[in-house]
Amino acid sequence: MNIAAPKYNIHPFSLQNAYFKSKKYLLLWTLIIGLLLVSFTNYPGVVTISLLLTFYCFGELILALGRIVPIKEITALLMVVQLLLAPYLDYTLLLPKKMSFMVVSQETYFSFAVPAVLAFLIGMRLRLGRSKTMQGTMSFNEADQKRNNKIGISLIIIGYIFLLMQNALVIPGLEFLIVVLALLRFVGIFYLMNSNNRFSRVLILAVVIPATISTVKGSVFIDLLIWFFFIYAFAAIKYRIKTTSTLIIVSSSMLFLMILQSVKMDYRKIEWSKNRVTKKATGVDLFTDIFSASVKSIDKNSLWIMQANFIKRLNQGFIVSYVLRKDIVNTTNKTDSYFSAELLGVLMPRFIYAEKATVGDNKKFRFLTGIPLVTSVAMNVGILGDGFGNFGYTGGILFCFGFGLFLNLAMGYCFTLSRTITTVLFWMPLIFFYVMRAGNEFYIITNWTVKVALVVIVYYYISKRIFGKPV
Repeated sequence: MNIAAPKYNIHPFSLQNAYFKSKKYLLLWTLIIGLLLVSFTNYPGVVTISLLLTFYCFGELILALGRIVPIKEITALLMVVQLLLAPYLDYTLLLPKKMSFMVVSQETYFSFAVPAVLAFLIGMRLRLGRSKTMQGTMSFNEADQKRNNKIGISLIIIGYIFLLMQNALVIPGLEFLIVVLALLRFVGIFYLMNSNNRFSRVLILAVVIPATISTVKGSVFIDLLIWFFFIYAFAAIKYRIKTTSTLIIVSSSMLFLMILQSVKMDYRKIEWSKNRVTKKATGVDLFTDIFSASVKSIDKNSLWIMQANFIKRLNQGFIVSYVLRKDIVNTTNKTDSYFSAELLGVLMPRFIYAEKATVGDNKKFRFLTGIPLVTSVAMNVGILGDGFGNFGYTGGILFCFGFGLFLNLAMGYCFTLSRTITTVLFWMPLIFFYVMRAGNEFYIITNWTVKVALVVIVYYYISKRIFGKPV
């Protein structure tokens, strides 16, 4: 389907050029810190690499905010933090106190995790074209802003209609589509942020506040945090928020998230309890009470517990450590793999392929990790777990590189397309929604990305029929 549009008037890419220049200085500082670590510490090489990758990816994200839509940057940082930094902190801080979740030695874990993560990052960041320009500029004329206003309001209305359907109805076979259409209200926010609507902030709050309340009641925060992140990312581009301000905001957010993770565990224990003593405080009130009490009672001991809980929640490497310990490829005679069935599941609909894999299959999780997960709970082995569990050490590293390359091609196509259809940038957080979680695995990410991309293609086909061009 041809969704090409007449080219917009592209302004100079000064912000993006500044980003690329800043990355050179960041790389230089990373090398200097690396030399200091090698000279004055006795860290193993894999640990040093993990720390340097964390520093570089964090700096890269800070530099990107306000200049580009940081899909690759946030994905890279979360991979490094959750699969390298958090496991390192687990081994260093929690293991001595017998609080560690890791089930293999530090050497065994990092000997696979470091090259696998590096392979993924290289695949995702490999430059496949000559141009340094990653995306089109978000510059809209008056006519564009009027269209953005109409589209933004329409997407919010559609999103709320399907959100009500999602909460009230169960339509077999359409659950995925309803979930995606319900999330259109967040894409509508990005359109409104770049419109001429004087009441855009009120409309944005009309989406954000109910979503926050609903999230607190459900106590699953990651989805909302991702949308908040991109709302800030688009605001930073529009209002040219400076890097120093971004650094302060991100650092403050990290402290908030540390407290949030500690509070979330206590909140879930109460909110999900079937035998609650009192129903007086529920949902937002209960969460606010626990959060307030945690902030007021911070001392050295509570800060340590908060830090330990934060590390545990960040650490997705503990699941990979179980996959490494079980080592399916070398300890069983299994000749097939989950990967082939999942690949067919991505390419073919269920009415054709009756044995299409189920997202979040806990049988796969139990088989690859050996963890006796109850059938009512779904967990994922992540990209590294997928790679090692299906293909072993060398094959797992190559798998991580290949998957990173796939994401590179998909994101690169979207960025290239945004030079003529700028609003593609607004849809990228939805298309790659499940990429930005280190715990998600191949099938979940690919299944979501491919299906949502088809929904977006349908949207642009409709918008071209209505407005004369895809907008």
